[in-house]
Amino acid sequence: HSGRALVATSSADEDFIFAETPIVFLTTVEKAAELSGLFTGEHPWNQIRTRVTQGDVMSWGKLRYSVANPVGSASGLTTLGMMAADSSSANTPLPSFLKEISKGLFYDDAAQRGSSALFEAYLSELISQGGSPRDFIVTYESNVLRAAHEHPELQVRLFYPSQTPFAMHRICLLESAGADMARRKVAAAFLKFLKTPEAQRIVMDNYLHPRFVPDTVMDSVKDSAGVGFRTTKARASLTSYNTSMNVLQLWNEKVAPTLIK
Repeated sequence: HSGRALVATSSADEDFIFAETPIVFLTTVEKAAELSGLFTGEHPWNQIRTRVTQGDVMSWGKLRYSVANPVGSASGLTTLGMMAADSSSANTPLPSFLKEISKGLFYDDAAQRGSSALFEAYLSELISQGGSPRDFIVTYESNVLRAAHEHPELQVRLFYPSQTPFAMHRICLLESAGADMARRKVAAAFLKFLKTPEAQRIVMDNYLHPRFVPDTVMDSVKDSAGVGFRTTKARASLTSYNTSMNVLQLWNEKVAPTLIK
């Protein structure tokens, strides 16, 4: 790039997060009471690992869950980071922790294809079959809220981890040695628009959390969804890039080969 920065960072109007959505656990109303304690404890993935390694410990039998492929999926990679944090709390080496917790993983084609495919498969199973082989999935809150409004008959509950990670929608102005000033002005105007009440209303209409109005404006969504939505959450610290890549390498070496036949 001839020594020029790729991203414009000279002001907060050129590089910012304009929307976000929490990563949540999703299950059915029928199973929510039995699973809620696993999801809302201090170290949920350590609790889940204990259950899947104990065998038939749920009232319906073995615990099965789905997480999106962490290769190319933000929710899947973030979930791996949560697992890594919980392995430290359990004083268990991460390779062993990942192999043990994967014993409960329902890792079909939908999960391998990513977050959207996994959520759509789970939704389809619940609507068309009245149940799913997955006891829960990890997904985005925005997916759940949209589905709850489009399918009022859906009997699901979402749960937030005690330290909740957020998927953030970030936008930035790009620098270019040969930038067309007219196009740059249009791009800058669009970024400015994203901070307006009109744009933030569009963000909320798509079941995302707007960043430039109080989060409590989502209360109208909470009141009508009836799936366990709440505005106040404890934010999880993001796993560093290097840590995420190390965990992903372990996943690819120790877990993925045992899942993909």
